Amino acid sequence: MRVGLALSGERKANMWKCGCTKDAFPAWAAKVLALGYSVGRVEEVHSRGPRSAQAAGKGGAAGSVLERRLVRVYTPGTMTHAHYFDDVSQVPGGSGATRPLVALVEGPAGALGVAVLDAALGQVQVGQLEAGSGTGGHLLSNLLLRLDPAEVVAPQTSL
Repeated sequence: MRVGLALSGERKANMWKCGCTKDAFPAWAAKVLALGYSVGRVEEVHSRGPRSAQAAGKGGAAGSVLERRLVRVYTPGTMTHAHYFDDVSQVPGGSGATRPLVALVEGPAGALGVAVLDAALGQVQVGQLEAGSGTGGHLLSNLLLRLDPAEVVAPQTSL
């Protein structure tokens, strides 16, 4: 991987696995998010059940089994820097500024529904771009250039 993490396991469904310590996770995740990828945080959790040899060897509590669970997914457009990083210098770009997530859906007669999410501020704006006289593409281009979104999502069957 371009950030220096060693990948492990086989690649499945456009996902890579790698590991790091809990303390190093924010710094590594910031590097991966800066490349435009999403990051899933997997943690070991204890679950009730018969104690296995694996749990015994990894410091599991008596009567528990260690499981790995996906506890959170960070994406470039939904990550809130203030809640995620202890230090603003770890934020991709270093400024602490956020970039929105833009969701698009094509409506009847070429109209385009638009939602703009600023996850850090908890604000959502919704609107519609009219495609009258062939200007829909220009309006969308201008909107995306102005917003500079971190992430754009749309249904696979749309656009």
